[in-house]
Amino acid sequence: MTLTSSGLTVRTQPELEARLVTRLQGAFPGIDFSEGPEQQFVSIVAEELAIAWETLQEVYSSQTEEGAQGVLLEQRAALTGTRRRAATRTLVAATVNLNAGVTLPAVSTVAA
Repeated sequence: MTLTSSGLTVRTQPELEARLVTRLQGAFPGIDFSEGPEQQFVSIVAEELAIAWETLQEVYSSQTEEGAQGVLLEQRAALTGTRRRAATRTLVAATVNLNAGVTLPAVSTVAA
């Protein structure tokens, strides 16, 4: 983990795979971790570690109003007694590209 005064830098799955290969080759010289079951093992472990790093990033980001989302934002707002407002309707003017033979009447209402 890299935590500096400018924030948290998380490792990506390829970075984690490279670190794992380096460490495993040091511990088990002569074993090729670039192919076969050994490489699959490294990829599986790196993927799980990447998920943990992403979770760490979410927790770290939740410490600010700008970075918090969903439940973490609601919990953060509760600390100051701020209540979340209900969702409001939004109108958007949009250009829609359709396939040949498909029509959409002008001034249509579309729900997403």
